[in-house]
Amino acid sequence: MDDRDRGSPAQDSRSDSVLPKPYLIFDQPSLRIYSMDCVEGMKKILGRGSVSVVVTSPPYNIGIQYRSYDDGKSAGDYLDWMECVAEEVRRVLEPQGSFFLNMGTR
Repeated sequence: MDDRDRGSPAQDSRSDSVLPKPYLIFDQPSLRIYSMDCVEGMKKILGRGSVSVVVTSPPYNIGIQYRSYDDGKSAGDYLDWMECVAEEVRRVLEPQGSFFLNMGTR
């Protein structure tokens, strides 16, 4: 693991430099929810090998109307983005960790 700690931002004096407070939506001892780009969040918040399980249902790129995401990217752009997601998931997963990816089709 790298030197990033996973302490509560409310107790961590470095929390402002690690993650702006508006992104922290819910903070309890056993669960913390952030609203931000997943790749950016994994890079800023999670250390190497610090996660046991990742469960995700990314945008499917099939033309769904989201408020803040373009679901109509070219196939190449979408696959490049998914590759970035997978690389960060691999970095943060423990060696025996599990990755559950839900994908849509059209």
